[in-house]
Amino acid sequence: MIVLYVFVMLAIFLSPTIREKIRDARLRRKAIIENWPPPEMEAEIMSRNWHIHVVEKLHSMFDKTIIREKGYLDPNLSIMAVAKMFNTNRTYLSEAINKNYGMPFRILVNKLRIEHAKKMLLDNPDMTVVAVARQSGFLGANQFVRKFKELEGNTPGEWRRLKLFPELVPADENPVEENITDENLTDENLVDENSVGESSTEITPAEITPTDDNPTDMGPVT
Repeated sequence: MIVLYVFVMLAIFLSPTIREKIRDARLRRKAIIENWPPPEMEAEIMSRNWHIHVVEKLHSMFDKTIIREKGYLDPNLSIMAVAKMFNTNRTYLSEAINKNYGMPFRILVNKLRIEHAKKMLLDNPDMTVVAVARQSGFLGANQFVRKFKELEGNTPGEWRRLKLFPELVPADENPVEENITDENLTDENLVDENSVGESSTEITPAEITPTDDNPTDMGPVT
């Protein structure tokens, strides 16, 4: 077997045709490595890298302006208003939010507002639900009660009683929906998206026409 192996190897290296094929293959491989990426792919790769950069930048801006600085408390807030503030478009902004927070803009903002409202309910036992709704960024008290119950399973007033005075609430008592009416706080209030000012922070990708798969997501969060 060893003799046969040596014979085959000698035949390969002594054959000019085989040696030329090996040399050509090495040259082609070197040329591919030195000239990668090819011109037809270079623009696509640059575009992809820029896209990633823009999404990461938008996440940083959103985290600072809307979350840490509590921009979510603005009742006029909408994804279109934030996109205008950041000098970008809805498509990029939606991708940044979904990628980094795992949920759409509306759900994220409502959750942030509810968490803020929960702290206010506990820190201010005498504050009315209507006042908490106003200061938590909701357009109306009825909207606030509905969203609160969706997330927490109880109305705001019932939740506060359960947290502050659990001994006063029977274990088998079902929470009763609060009926709040306030002519100045209704779900039908309309706001102007242009009321949110533009930021000096600027991102300048080529303008992309947003693909609004969910047109209802363009107004103030409800």
